[in-house]
Amino acid sequence: MTDDTPRLCFSYLRFSRAEQAKGSSTKRQTDLREAYCQRHNLVLETSRMITDEGISAYNGHNSVEGNLAEFLDLVKGGSVPRGSVLLIESIDRLSRDQIIPARNLLESILLAGIDVHTLQPERIYTSKSLEDVQSLILMILEFSRAHDYSQQLGNRISAAWSSKREKAKTNQTPLSKCPPAWLRVVDGKYEVIPERGKVVELIYQLCADGMGVNLITKELTQRQIPSFTGKKWTEPYVAKILLGEAAIGHHTPLRRDPATKKKIPTEKIENLYPAVISETLNAQAKVAMRQRKNKGGRVDLDGKIHPFSGLLRTHAGAALRVKYRAVGRKDPKIVPFLQDQSNGNSYPLSHFEFYMLGWLVRFEPEPTKKQSNSEITALEEKIAKLDYKIQTLKDKINSGEEFESFLELLATAEKERKDQSQKLEQLRAITPFGQGLVTIQGLFERLSRKDSNDHADHTNRETKSQSLREPFV
Repeated sequence: MTDDTPRLCFSYLRFSRAEQAKGSSTKRQTDLREAYCQRHNLVLETSRMITDEGISAYNGHNSVEGNLAEFLDLVKGGSVPRGSVLLIESIDRLSRDQIIPARNLLESILLAGIDVHTLQPERIYTSKSLEDVQSLILMILEFSRAHDYSQQLGNRISAAWSSKREKAKTNQTPLSKCPPAWLRVVDGKYEVIPERGKVVELIYQLCADGMGVNLITKELTQRQIPSFTGKKWTEPYVAKILLGEAAIGHHTPLRRDPATKKKIPTEKIENLYPAVISETLNAQAKVAMRQRKNKGGRVDLDGKIHPFSGLLRTHAGAALRVKYRAVGRKDPKIVPFLQDQSNGNSYPLSHFEFYMLGWLVRFEPEPTKKQSNSEITALEEKIAKLDYKIQTLKDKINSGEEFESFLELLATAEKERKDQSQKLEQLRAITPFGQGLVTIQGLFERLSRKDSNDHADHTNRETKSQSLREPFV
């Protein structure tokens, strides 16, 4: 390749914050790039522009995620022709990592036959630069300057947020101008938006009364209550309100873990916000959510769950559900959960309940050995100790103490608790069948009445659905 032969050029733009792409930064880098390509006889590869918005080069984030990482994979795979050019505004666009990993990144590109050109200042790095002492010194100085700047900036930002959090703890000073959607900042203090505060209270009350996130979302929509986002109510948004503690005034800031790149909780700030619900209502809602966990089942037109919910399958293993007509509850059918599995087949729910319950009341399970109360008590005590250990570890993690080591201990404790809970459930399942069969007998007798159109009793799903399961455990 002669000096007059045009060379293929790949342009890389990076912004630490996505907002920077909307300002003059993009135009500045674009203008510099086009002028440089004309002067140096470079042909810009417009079909593969490399841009990372909102990705930092500090600690090498951009080299393992985003579009630069994809380009590096292409370089390693030989898909980028040798002799091509990677054009960047300055060396810190490529990396702000520590000197050794930053140099290794640049070295891997150069050794693959890809030259790196910078616009400010104009410098050209090639594989020969790795053997030139002056080029190596300039390279190291540039990477050192970029990393030190990012580190100092990060320290200043971290110190500023620490100061904000301390002020928030002592004086309830607002952390930001974007509080939870039912609050606003007035004269440097958080203030409840009355109509929105009532909506949050309603959401918690509906949850405490037994409604799940799906039903609460539908209820808010049906009542035509305006959402906080200006759009429609969604289940994730309702769940976020219920799972957090902002409604009782608490806030847990998050920080990004350098190792996993994930956001992790820091120390909780209590009473930062004005509470819109009581501690009692919050506890009731949280308990209700835990009780509903892992208890599936579609609701009927009255918002209740059928006793056979979650028990029925086709011969192929496909889940079955009860389908009601649009108006009224007349002639409900049992159909597959997924429409494409139905093949047009259905079965009257009333027939199924009559014959199934009629068979169940004649069912005589084999007697099983009754477990001693001492085994159950021992497991209950062990689980209680594990609960205390788990909560202690969570408190330590939230306080920032030896975060990584505590995470491993927490995972081990939670797995052990799950195993012990399963053992406890198995022991408790070995119980007399009389109570369950009496309930089934009652359901069968109700369906046997000529004037009955109940389609089984939906009023106490927990008791009756468990009764249906117990004989088969």
